[in-house]
Amino acid sequence: MIRAVKKENNKVTLLLSQKVEPFIIKSASYLYREIRLLKTLQLFVKSAFVLTLDRRPGKFCLL
Repeated sequence: MIRAVKKENNKVTLLLSQKVEPFIIKSASYLYREIRLLKTLQLFVKSAFVLTLDRRPGKFCLL
């Protein structure tokens, strides 16, 4: 799996065997997509909270 480890400027680089690289690239892509979806969900929740925050009579509320 891991062929070598290299440390340079407080960064660690792992040199991987070719069998493992596609799996790690796929996993990183999946995680990136999940993070984007979570950020979108977070923005939606914040917007919904702001829109429903003021419930006094006469105020416009979209939700």
